[in-house]
Amino acid sequence: MKRLLLFVLLFPALLPGYAQDAFRFFAPGQLISTGVYYYPEHWDSAQWDRDLKKMADMGFEYTHYAEFAWAQLEPEEGKYDFAWLDKAVALAAKYNLKVIMCTSTATPPAWLERKYPAILETNENGVQSDHGSRQTVSFSSSFFRQYALTMVEKLAQHYGKDKRIMGWQIDNEPRVFNDFGADAQQRFRDWLKKKYGSIGALNDTWGTSFWSQHYNDFTQINIPLRSQWGMNLNQILDHTRFINWETASFLDEQARVIRKYTMPEQWITSNYIPNYESGFIGMSRELDFVTYTKYMVNGYNRGIGQKGYRLGNPESIAMSNDFFRPIAGVYGVMELQPGQVNWGAVNSQPLPGAVHLWLWHVFAGGGRLACTYRFRAPLYGYEQYHYGIVGYDGVTPTPGGLEYQQFIN
Repeated sequence: MKRLLLFVLLFPALLPGYAQDAFRFFAPGQLISTGVYYYPEHWDSAQWDRDLKKMADMGFEYTHYAEFAWAQLEPEEGKYDFAWLDKAVALAAKYNLKVIMCTSTATPPAWLERKYPAILETNENGVQSDHGSRQTVSFSSSFFRQYALTMVEKLAQHYGKDKRIMGWQIDNEPRVFNDFGADAQQRFRDWLKKKYGSIGALNDTWGTSFWSQHYNDFTQINIPLRSQWGMNLNQILDHTRFINWETASFLDEQARVIRKYTMPEQWITSNYIPNYESGFIGMSRELDFVTYTKYMVNGYNRGIGQKGYRLGNPESIAMSNDFFRPIAGVYGVMELQPGQVNWGAVNSQPLPGAVHLWLWHVFAGGGRLACTYRFRAPLYGYEQYHYGIVGYDGVTPTPGGLEYQQFIN
């Protein structure tokens, strides 16, 4: 019995209800696979060959495309353009680099949001998000979910049988949407009706006899206002469960569409921010395994110890490894910073050797892949002071880039 218990603890991927064969995607003799993000749409296409050759020369094994490229993939409604991405995939293959293909659902194009503004997230005061950032569109928009699945299907039809594609990343750092739009209201009521079956069962469970909260019909139930004092706590709990389910189910819907067209060798994942209280993490049953993002020196605080703000919390990666590993038995890190970030209160340089140390911590926890954001430091946009594997000249390796190369070697 003790041996059986130890076996279950060490090999949770063999437990029922999740992807039980996730280990098959990784060769037993390969310790860890290392790759790097690249955004072809950000650079002159004349530079792509040079960049991908440099990537391969530094030892990277794969790259990562199309994460935020919906506007380039579908420049007009119903008109798709894969020619530029085909060229980028071909250049990667030229240098023996595999490709992680991404769905761009975190960044819908302007024409989509302007033509169908109801898809934008609406807060409890009725104010909508607007185009220009990312994750502005609610997963509780029924139209958006269906339209996005059409785009994902086109992408999967095009690349699902392509042996150069090693796997798929769905969305990017998915989150819950506390949306108060009309679709969200109706979908919440439908979710409650499916869960409880009758309004009487809901009243009994929520304890609505308190403060005259009794409901005669599901149509009387609204999304609870977070700013209003004294709202029914069971209602708030169920709404929290609902918005987590919306995120998890949207990832599952994408995965089912992709899997209709892909080869068995192509895996499907999503990259989660390690918010350990997020209920949707691990809830999507159609993913083969999960990955996480990790920014150790992120400027949120000064860390631990005199130099902690340049090294990061020593427990951080270990905690993430232990949290994500049991979900499917296999895990990876999809974003691990190579240098300073740009969005912190203190954007400090990692200590010399810190990036190398973090990579070893990922490996020590059993990570099967490690990917870094990003290859080239951007010249424009919100993240233009975010370091890459090579610097702003597009050629010279950064200190973190050299440490990635050291780890790969």
